[in-house]
Amino acid sequence: MDFYYLKGSNYTPLDSPGLRILGVTVMGMITISVGLAVGLVVFRKWRERTWGWCTCSTDMTGKVVVVTGGNSGIGKETARGLAARGAIVVMGCRDARKAQEAIADIRKTVSTGDLVFLELDLSSVDSIRVFVSRLLTKFKRVDVLINNAGVYYPPQDPPVTTTEGLEIHFAVNHLGHFLLTHLLTDVLVATPQSRIVVVSSELYKSGHLDVDDLFKSARDGRSSSRQPLYNNSKLANLLHARQLHKNLSGRGVLVCALSPGFVYTGLFRHALRQYSWIKRFAFLPVAYFFMKTTAQGAQTSIHCACSSKVMAAASSSSGPPYYSHCRQAALLPVALNDEAAASLWEASLRLLRL
Repeated sequence: MDFYYLKGSNYTPLDSPGLRILGVTVMGMITISVGLAVGLVVFRKWRERTWGWCTCSTDMTGKVVVVTGGNSGIGKETARGLAARGAIVVMGCRDARKAQEAIADIRKTVSTGDLVFLELDLSSVDSIRVFVSRLLTKFKRVDVLINNAGVYYPPQDPPVTTTEGLEIHFAVNHLGHFLLTHLLTDVLVATPQSRIVVVSSELYKSGHLDVDDLFKSARDGRSSSRQPLYNNSKLANLLHARQLHKNLSGRGVLVCALSPGFVYTGLFRHALRQYSWIKRFAFLPVAYFFMKTTAQGAQTSIHCACSSKVMAAASSSSGPPYYSHCRQAALLPVALNDEAAASLWEASLRLLRL
């Protein structure tokens, strides 16, 4: 029996050569599409394997870990990973509601450790001092300080400033953490085998710091970066870590720094707003292939907070060991400048009137 389909007033056999060619073409396109999709997934999985995952199983029960910006993104996943290892995680956050929501979310997957919220606004000197006072009233030790929080604002004229008149990226990403670390130095020294973990970024490579004018929109000549002030603050993080290592390595405090990689966080989503929707759409394939999830981005922070390998690396290094993808990595000379690190330290002390 032959089958036909109606085309106008004519009947055409369903097994006609034209339909057979169409069927083969459609099946070929489907096969290619499926193969391409599988290939993309495989490539993504291969990329994920190169990013590293913290395999450290150190029991951190009873250890007090301070994570700034612990209510979202990398900070929240860092808190999750350390609570899973039994730590008491103090989450320094600006927004109480978001912090409580983050704690509730972490508790869906992690029942161990303690999660403590303390209000902290790194753009405010007063808030930082109050945070430290409350922290030291509650705890007599700090085993790990993770300077994680950060802000990003698209370039504006004039630049965004804090209520104290300081450029926002430098004030929050560097100066706020500088003051926090300064105020916690004594308790860190008093806590055996304590650590300071400084979260920077590969964008430090495009940073340029002029100690005589720390807030200018500077480019280093190799970059046409759209976020020079953010990049400068990430370089400041590394120079801060370098001077901390020099000051504290002989006093029993480990200092290390890291880049979490290219991570899809709220910070990144905020940065995308400066681009048109066409550019954002065109960026999707790049995001799929190269961007980490927040859980993946937090692995290097977790590794630096608990791995014994980091302790060994710090004790044998002339500067703070730097990590990327849970592995030690090399820094460019711009982040190894001892004179710049010392000058930034002195400038930060002056700005904070310490």
